[in-house]
Amino acid sequence: MLSRDQRVPRRLLQLSLRASSVHNGSATSATTLSSRRGVARRVLSRRSFATSTSSLAQYQRQSPLSSRALQPRSFSQVISSCPPVPQDEYDELKSFLAEPVTSGPTMERAKEIVTGWMQQYVDPAMLGQDATVMVMVADATEDPQFVMQVYTCLRDAGVSPSPITLEYSAAACAQLGQWRTALQIIDFMHQAVEIMHPSQDIYENAIASCHVAKKWMRAKHLLEEMRTYGLEASPELHVASIRLCIDIKEATATRVLLDAFLRAYDDELDEDEKQEIVIDLFHASINAQSLPQALFFRDELLARHYPVSKERYSRLIHLCAVKRQWHKARVLLQQFVNINAPPPEAAPSNRYTDDIYRLLDEMQTHDIDIPLTVYNAALRNFGQISLLDDALSVFSDMRGRSVIPDATSYAALMCSCGTRVEQSEVFINELQRDKCAPTLDVVHGYLLVPSRAKQWEEVLRRYAIVQNDAPLFKDLPLESDVRIQALVAVAYGRLSRAEEMLRVFTSMKIKGMDPNLHVYGEAMLAYIRQDQWRHALMLFDHLFQQQTPEMQEKRVLENFPMLWDYAILACMFGEQTQRAAMLYDTIVEQRVPISMVTGERLADMLTSIPPITLWKAFKTIPSLHRTKTNACLNPRVQNAVLKRAVDENDNTLAEQIVADGMQQLNIVPNSMTFALMLRLYASREDQENFHLWWCRMEDAKVKPTLHIFGVLLRQLGSLGVDCEDVQYLDTITGFLKQRLDGNAINCVLNIDNRREYAAELGRAVLDIMESRGMSPDTVCLQNYLLLSQDSEHVTRALAYVEDAMSAATQDDGNSAQDCCELTPRLLHTLFTALGNFPDASRVRNLLKRIVQDLPSELSEDAVAAFCAANNGQQALQLLRELMDAPCALNDEHVLFFLTNSYTCEDSSVETDTSRPRSGNGVIVDMASLLCESDKVKMEAGCLAFLIKHVVELSKWQQRDVYETSTQEEIDAMKKLLMHTFSGFSISQVTEFLSKVIDRDDLVHVMSVLDELQGAH
Repeated sequence: MLSRDQRVPRRLLQLSLRASSVHNGSATSATTLSSRRGVARRVLSRRSFATSTSSLAQYQRQSPLSSRALQPRSFSQVISSCPPVPQDEYDELKSFLAEPVTSGPTMERAKEIVTGWMQQYVDPAMLGQDATVMVMVADATEDPQFVMQVYTCLRDAGVSPSPITLEYSAAACAQLGQWRTALQIIDFMHQAVEIMHPSQDIYENAIASCHVAKKWMRAKHLLEEMRTYGLEASPELHVASIRLCIDIKEATATRVLLDAFLRAYDDELDEDEKQEIVIDLFHASINAQSLPQALFFRDELLARHYPVSKERYSRLIHLCAVKRQWHKARVLLQQFVNINAPPPEAAPSNRYTDDIYRLLDEMQTHDIDIPLTVYNAALRNFGQISLLDDALSVFSDMRGRSVIPDATSYAALMCSCGTRVEQSEVFINELQRDKCAPTLDVVHGYLLVPSRAKQWEEVLRRYAIVQNDAPLFKDLPLESDVRIQALVAVAYGRLSRAEEMLRVFTSMKIKGMDPNLHVYGEAMLAYIRQDQWRHALMLFDHLFQQQTPEMQEKRVLENFPMLWDYAILACMFGEQTQRAAMLYDTIVEQRVPISMVTGERLADMLTSIPPITLWKAFKTIPSLHRTKTNACLNPRVQNAVLKRAVDENDNTLAEQIVADGMQQLNIVPNSMTFALMLRLYASREDQENFHLWWCRMEDAKVKPTLHIFGVLLRQLGSLGVDCEDVQYLDTITGFLKQRLDGNAINCVLNIDNRREYAAELGRAVLDIMESRGMSPDTVCLQNYLLLSQDSEHVTRALAYVEDAMSAATQDDGNSAQDCCELTPRLLHTLFTALGNFPDASRVRNLLKRIVQDLPSELSEDAVAAFCAANNGQQALQLLRELMDAPCALNDEHVLFFLTNSYTCEDSSVETDTSRPRSGNGVIVDMASLLCESDKVKMEAGCLAFLIKHVVELSKWQQRDVYETSTQEEIDAMKKLLMHTFSGFSISQVTEFLSKVIDRDDLVHVMSVLDELQGAH
């Protein structure tokens, strides 16, 4: 017996069958109705019938079901909860069954009666003949759905089924494909072992139901189960089961079923019938395009010495070609010519397509028809591997034989173009000239070629043509083809057209398409570009939630780095460090082959993870170091982790990282590796190790980069102050001498002053950079300016900053990229060094441009440095020029000028015995100048400065000698306070002063309030 997923409910099995009277009394009616039903029933063969009784007896002794054999019981054992069926309706149904034609109004009336019985009279105690009549009437209506409704109602109510009920219900199952119910019916049949034998009809109908439901394994098991009871299914059912296995492409089951079938009917079928059956199954395999099964049936024909005609060999060879089994097709062709001939030699695996040409030639030689399907198979094979010349050769041969190409031919030709966009255009034009009806495959190939060539604009241009301008393509459902929409979506994504990309992607999802992972990756990037990084991460999570078990087994998502790269990028944009750390854990655990740029981003973002931990993890991911040749690996990610170690000033870890890369991973240090190690020891002022790594860099013959020159300038500043060994300077001199004019280096060698020596070497560095077309960056200029404040030395840096200012104001991206970045630190260093610059007007003009054109955080540092490095008159002149420009000065700008007036060289600071004095009374002129302008914003900083100095100077006037110059300064600052407070009410000013000045000191600014009140 079969083991089945669903057994008949135990309660039903324990109900007694309505004994033999029902079965015997209905036998004649069953026979009559059986001839009327649509499902064929076969009479048991004499051989099967002769053995059925003994087999059944043996089965009852062996089967565990025999212990569950049901015993008849009297009707008194079950008390009916429903009244008996009306006798008149019962008689009416009997009359209906006796009629020769069961259709029309009488049939509708019969269905109405049965339906009423189902609702009112069905219960476990229902008489067997009543239930059987219900099923017989349902069967007579020739409505299998109605039969199943009646059977289900009786089964669910616990009515014991009669043999007729089971047989008719099984017939309905066969028509509807309800194989599970059919298996339940077989279970009922075996439980009713006392009143019925295993039924041939029930088994055959159950097998037929499996055929309808495409359950080949169930059908196979039922065929085998029948034999255990001495039954054998009809030849038609055997053949149908084999055909089902052919359709499902189950080669092993096909072989087993055919062998069992021919063995069972060996005596009943003559050789012609057997041959006809095998040939029919052979053609079924060809039609199903199942090559293994077609070959099996061919072998079966040969084994039974049946002839295999040229037509059958031709069909088999054609199928081999369609399946791209080119050498197998040649073998079959050789066997057709001479079955005993040795097989032809196969082409080498790297030139397997040679068999295509050989097959076509041999088919022509032996007069085997070469249809369009074979040519298309060859073209598709060449298209798959982008062999255009081979495809053109086959296409030419095809044309020469007057075989008309179809859309499949042109689609394959376009795929064979690879990245040759122009050639694919030729093919599409030829298709249109031939008025060949295009398919979606043609459009896909037409768009695929420019996509492979990364000509994204061309992809969109072609899509617009086939969608709007080409009438030949107008009826194609382009927007419903996932391949075409994927190419369009990716093209939009690569062109950074995020809105259009997401529109196509959203449309694909709404229409139920399943975009490929490239489309998902581009969608994530599009969301990031639109500052919707959360959507990108949600899309990433959605992919993992929706992946199938097969995807998990094959690690499809884990092996597609594009998704992980953009997930990390989304975390970076959203500053989601914790989420990035979770992704990092998964990446390391699953060995996800992320890109090098993602490795760099992780090293930069995950500051909570120690560099040593990152390095140990990254060493295990080959994609972070892989190169095209793998002769030596890429140090890019190693340098990102090394930078972390350098930033943390961990020289031990830095040395370990470089050593691990060289010894364990075969990573050769590049210029960035050396620049980082040199920067590490330059910042630690470790001249010995700097010299060691400098020598290693020269031995490695790496190309000096901007970073190396910047670190060199920093080290020269250290050597100029305290050189531990003159050899260090000499080594650098030798390095520069190889890259600069010899006479210039000789001049450097004659300098005795170490500081000047280092400054000259710094100028030589700039000369080398200029000769190589390098513009010094911010770090280079900062380190260069720290070498010397000589005007000639500083002038070179000033010129670079002026160029950067010009590029910034021109709004030219290319020019700005070639210039250094202006930072607060660079400007502060520059204007500090320009303190004694002879061309003061040039310095002021630059500063004026900085205040006008750059953000305040940059200009404030520049003004602060200028005021700190120059005297009061220079500061006053700059203030005058800034106000004449006019420039919008904020509170910080003005505060630096006011501070300069009391901190410059000519001024004096406050001590215990002397009052503060503005150098040459500059504060008076500054205050007067500031009072004349309405564009100067003086806020808390300036007001605090003025009030503090007014109060302090007023106190000095009281407790020390009264000085006219001091009073002039006080009056000038009071006047400036009045100018600043003029926009406020007296109450507001009074409240402000009470908060910033001690009550005892208010007397010193009361005159300001009085003047304000008078003015109001």
